[in-house]
Amino acid sequence: ALKDAAPVLERLVTALGGRRLPVVQGEETFTDTERIYLPERCTILPDKDGNFSFYKASAVFLWAQNRFGTWRVDIPRLLYDLPDPDKAVELFGTLETLRLDACIERELPGVARIIAALGRQRDQLPDDPAWREAAMRLEQPEATAKNSLDLIEAVYRAPTPEAATYRGAFKPMSVMRAMEARIVAERMAVREKLSEIIAKAKAGKKRLSLSVRLGKPDTYRLKLDRDGEPVEMTPELERLLESVAQDFGEVPKEYLDMNGDGAPKQRKKETDDGDAAALLPEWDHSIQRYRADWCRVFLREVEGGSAGFAEQTLTRHGRLVRRLRRTFEALREDDELHRRQSDGDEIDVDAAVEAVVEMHRAGEPNPKVYIRRGKTARDVAVMFLVDMSGSTGGWINETEKEALVLLCESLETLGDRYAIYGFSGHTRECCDIFRVKSFAEQYGDEVKRRIDGITPHDYTRMGAAIRFVRDRLLQVEAKTRVIITISDGCPDDRDGYHGRYGVEDTRRALLETSFCGIHSHCVTIDTEAADYLPRMYGRSHYSIVDRVEKLPFEVSNIYRRVTG
Repeated sequence: ALKDAAPVLERLVTALGGRRLPVVQGEETFTDTERIYLPERCTILPDKDGNFSFYKASAVFLWAQNRFGTWRVDIPRLLYDLPDPDKAVELFGTLETLRLDACIERELPGVARIIAALGRQRDQLPDDPAWREAAMRLEQPEATAKNSLDLIEAVYRAPTPEAATYRGAFKPMSVMRAMEARIVAERMAVREKLSEIIAKAKAGKKRLSLSVRLGKPDTYRLKLDRDGEPVEMTPELERLLESVAQDFGEVPKEYLDMNGDGAPKQRKKETDDGDAAALLPEWDHSIQRYRADWCRVFLREVEGGSAGFAEQTLTRHGRLVRRLRRTFEALREDDELHRRQSDGDEIDVDAAVEAVVEMHRAGEPNPKVYIRRGKTARDVAVMFLVDMSGSTGGWINETEKEALVLLCESLETLGDRYAIYGFSGHTRECCDIFRVKSFAEQYGDEVKRRIDGITPHDYTRMGAAIRFVRDRLLQVEAKTRVIITISDGCPDDRDGYHGRYGVEDTRRALLETSFCGIHSHCVTIDTEAADYLPRMYGRSHYSIVDRVEKLPFEVSNIYRRVTG
């Protein structure tokens, strides 16, 4: 039983070094880089000692993923860029197992013997030249997880080998969520610990520097100096820096920045004209780092316009309005099935079969063998993000506004919570967000006037806009959260925010949004969007509308699909 083995296993992986990894019960064997998950009981082998050894092999293998950098790869490439993400993850797992087995054999020959007795991953490979070549390359001491990622294409068409029994599952989404939260928390914690040393250094008017010296591969010797003289670090700071080094293969320079007092910067401030401004980061793909507090975001309110625009739109598109309302009403009235009930509308076949089996086995069947139908309780919050860049002038701007009116009318029927914000920008110093409707506001004449007041402005700095509305959406308690972006083109701004830089920052902002459990979708009228939207949104989270008059219905169609 895991409850008997877990204390010993946890002491083992702690003694091996690196980040502390609690061993906890899970339905599957895997690690999210914060914990090791193992099944409640191990019955693989016929005796207790053998099953304990199996637990040990699995725990050390999962520890090795942290220690030897399995998750320093470009995880989004694994999940979004390859044709079949599930197959890509499975192949990556097999390739990494070959590499980690070799690492364990070099560092921990005793555990390697247990793994060999269970059947190493290499023993499961098909007799195929692609796999033989991959195994030879990955067993070299200098091999990294990036080599495993790069080799997926080489073995993609080869026979798929059986997975080694001790390795468990590879769960990149769980890892991404855990790493995102840890990176933010550890960066703040490192700054807090360094601030105490910085204060002492300033008092003594001595220069302080932090250097990280790498020892053997994937082991770290950390040294703190003041005027060339060593300064003793606290065990907690040393543990934090080693954990950071495990994630990045180094301690990034921004973690060691000695400027200021080490405290986090103020994230919000009042500007001279009274508008609330937020300072948001931006991802620079060329250095693989965030530029902290890089974009200054201003929240403004759309002014002008007439409430009569909404009424004219409803009159002009009367048939479409009726069709949309019927569709949304049907969505509101979808049935929800409650299974394994003591009474209900129909038989739950799975529960009935189990009851018969239980009756023959123990003589007392479970009486809960019915399905009861009930209306689905919708718990949805949706953020509409509307492109208000200069290129949306003319018919595009009018069609965007008509689509919003039709959506608002349909959503009022459905009863879902929704908000509408527009965005534009003029360099990183002026990223404008325009409030059309907040979650707290009712849809009425004032919101209708703001919709009519939506006009083209400057450029398309999309990453900052997504981060801003994401934070607003996270303040709303809802089971399902969605951001739907309506745009006419690629991310662009005059200060270098274009091409790959803009695409990669927007992609990163969308991945951050995914980490938070928010679904994202883009509807665009840019016929060339297929060149960049798959990189930003993945292969199935965008729609291209070839004619602007199709936009209102397509946006409504996407809404039904992502929230239904």
